[in-house]
Amino acid sequence: MAFADDSPSDTPYRPYDPDTDSSATQIYVDSGAGKPTELSSASETVKQLTSRRLLRRYYIIPELADDARSIARACQG
Repeated sequence: MAFADDSPSDTPYRPYDPDTDSSATQIYVDSGAGKPTELSSASETVKQLTSRRLLRRYYIIPELADDARSIARACQG
């Protein structure tokens, strides 16, 4: 085989969703208004962690490495 594709993914932070079988734990913080707020609602940084992250890796035999780099550069725009 000259080419292999590997695409692992992860969602680093998942707020609790009662409609799923998820084991995620709801985390609340003091919003300063006297009312607890779910962490991803209070922090833009944590909110970004709720999106799915995809890492795409390609494994190519050394003889095709230069061609693969050229194709990758062309696809980047």
